[in-house]
Amino acid sequence: MQAGFRVAAFGVTALAWILPATGPLHADPAACTVPADTTNQYLILYGGSRPVPAAANGESMAIVRFPSQGSLQYLVAGTGVWHDSTYTYTSPEPGVAVIDATEPAASGPVTYSVTLRCRTNESGSYSYTGPGADAPSADNAAPSASNATYRFSRSAI
Repeated sequence: MQAGFRVAAFGVTALAWILPATGPLHADPAACTVPADTTNQYLILYGGSRPVPAAANGESMAIVRFPSQGSLQYLVAGTGVWHDSTYTYTSPEPGVAVIDATEPAASGPVTYSVTLRCRTNESGSYSYTGPGADAPSADNAAPSASNATYRFSRSAI
């Protein structure tokens, strides 16, 4: 009987910890902040939405590193290739940040944006705008309705 209680208590505790950090209904940008500066941080993007130009739509994951102000590099999981971009980072309103980036390409520069909406001070949801982005629809118009999530970290994992 005690073992069953411990398993149930662990399950309830795990859900209580996971749901506030990941559930779209818990997003309250007024109660969280996005980083003031991205320099020397990593941003992990994961979800059913394209996170960066080189990623395919579907279950994609990208690791973005910000080695210096205005410079970012991203790696799409499974490719082993780092892509360089220049960027600007703004916070147009509390709990929201926008990364506007340009990636050099043989056919000409590729511009894209990633909009972050915090759920906690380290994580939240994102939306991608740029080449290969999904057309706006009722399913993907609002970033909080998406399963696309982000997490900032001081290390890649």
